[in-house]
Amino acid sequence: MVILLQKRLKIILYCLLVFSLQHLLYSQNSAHIDSIFNRFDIKIKSNLIEAEKLAIKGVSVAEKGNDKNDLFKAYVNSIKINRVLINDDDTQLFIEKALKIEKFVTDETLKIDLYYEIAQKELRETNTVKAFASIEKSIQLALKLNDSLRLSEGLICKGGIFISDQNLDTAKTHFFKAINIAKHNHYYDALSYSYHALAEINYSKYKDSAIYYYDRALKFALKANNKYREASLYSDFAFLYIYHEEPDKVLPLINKAEKLSKEIGSKRLLHNIYYTLGYYYDLAQNYSLSIAYHRKAIDEYGDFVSPIQLRNTYIMLSGALWHNGNYKEAYDYQDKFIVLNDSIFNLQKAKEFDNIRTKYEVEKKDTAIALLEKENKIVETRQRWLSISIVFLCITLSSIYFFFKQKIRSKNTILSKEKELNNKERERLEKENELTEIKAYYNGQEKERSRLAKELHDGIGGQLASINLTLTHINAELKNDSLKKVSKDLVNTFKELRLISHNLNNKTLNKKSLKDSLQELKTLHEQRKDLKVEISIFPDNILENLEPKTSHNLYRILQEILTNIAMHSKATLVEISFNKHNDILVVIAEDNGCGFKVEDKNYGMGLKNIEERIISLKGQFNIDSQISKGTQVIIEIPLNNKYICIK
Repeated sequence: MVILLQKRLKIILYCLLVFSLQHLLYSQNSAHIDSIFNRFDIKIKSNLIEAEKLAIKGVSVAEKGNDKNDLFKAYVNSIKINRVLINDDDTQLFIEKALKIEKFVTDETLKIDLYYEIAQKELRETNTVKAFASIEKSIQLALKLNDSLRLSEGLICKGGIFISDQNLDTAKTHFFKAINIAKHNHYYDALSYSYHALAEINYSKYKDSAIYYYDRALKFALKANNKYREASLYSDFAFLYIYHEEPDKVLPLINKAEKLSKEIGSKRLLHNIYYTLGYYYDLAQNYSLSIAYHRKAIDEYGDFVSPIQLRNTYIMLSGALWHNGNYKEAYDYQDKFIVLNDSIFNLQKAKEFDNIRTKYEVEKKDTAIALLEKENKIVETRQRWLSISIVFLCITLSSIYFFFKQKIRSKNTILSKEKELNNKERERLEKENELTEIKAYYNGQEKERSRLAKELHDGIGGQLASINLTLTHINAELKNDSLKKVSKDLVNTFKELRLISHNLNNKTLNKKSLKDSLQELKTLHEQRKDLKVEISIFPDNILENLEPKTSHNLYRILQEILTNIAMHSKATLVEISFNKHNDILVVIAEDNGCGFKVEDKNYGMGLKNIEERIISLKGQFNIDSQISKGTQVIIEIPLNNKYICIK
């Protein structure tokens, strides 16, 4: 009996030992695979060669374990790096592997990443219908899980699809939505990607807007430590200056892009850089250097770009060879261009047909479903008809009762509606009275501004001019340097007083455009050295068609905002942007000051003035501020509504 108990005890101890070892191995494997994934997320932005090695290692380790989530994530990482490196066969292979085990995956955020990567791959291959279907899955799942990061990435990808379809307005709408989400959550990669896309949309027609967006994209790429995005931006920035014939700014940007691209190991970016250099020297008529860089782009990096990019390099090299007198080689590369161009044309036609067929199959499937639903409804209607016939008599009798009851209820409803209309009319009259009071208040305020402007200009200004004239006469004989400096300071003081007087004077303000008035306001603050003000307007003519009274109110609002920032925020920089969405003018003023808790802040007279002016324009505004992270004021004003303006 004792021997039997000893044997059982040994078996139990052995099982416990095996279980403990398995649990320990699983924990170690889980920690190891998490470490690989974390390093991959860092290296994909800074070293593509290391990222590729980590992706391969991740798949190897995950395949030895039993966790389907880890294996799925390893496959998604492999899709991501192979897509960036233009390894199309490997990208498709890992997509198929991931789809096979998708039903076993419990972490749905990983599925969002898979659909996003599939959409990006289809978009690069111009299969826009398939790309749209995949990114819609990604976005819907992100909304379901309330995943703001992946939602912003999905909106960016969707914007890229609309660019591919030449629907630029819809694309910009999606990028601005992504920016709003990313700004509130400090998603620097998403902000950099969005601004980069907006720069690409604007670079051919609106150079200043493109430069603004490139600068913003670079700022957030640096914050995210995303060297891949940084290198791509430097390369595209250089091409912008080539396109707009500013060659002196090209080479410094190209040198930065080349250095970073070699550091991260991106052969696709290096192809683009040498293509850009070839184009640069072709325009400079230095054909020998143009040929050298185009050859380098083709011979060393031609296998790592799309056929369209390679085709463009062929024709550029052919042109440089022709200008350099190498006619035979020029014809050879022209033949290569023609062959590849025909191949691309046939491929694009096949893809267009595939897109049409996909749309047709979806529509056909939807039609079949609709027909089946219709047949089911017919059957249900027939079944219901007998029941309806049976109860018809009861309904007829009941309807008489309900008719009289409804008649009484209708009378009560009419009385209630009349009472409600009377209340609304009273509220409308009260609102009109309130707006009239606001208008009267501001009319008085503007008159007082004009009076003060006149007093400053004619009174104090005249006295300063008189004092300066007296000093000048006295110093004509004394020739004292100190008096000369005092006289110069008086002249500068008079100039600033005159500028302040003009800003206060309503008549002076109405003679100028809003853009010019804002420029003078910017100059005033920068001369005082209390703020640096940056103003961006998109589209460029957005402020030209505003009503004069609207322009006047906008100027006063921004004047008050800048005054508040200068006095209270300790900011050094204010960025003011004007954008138009549909029929709404959106004005954003953002500073880098100390910020404040919005819920704890009591509105002073300045903010109340701003609020009342915006109400008079039937607009709305929002203040978003965080301690030590600055303040953002967003103003939205309808452009096509009738509203009361304050003179």
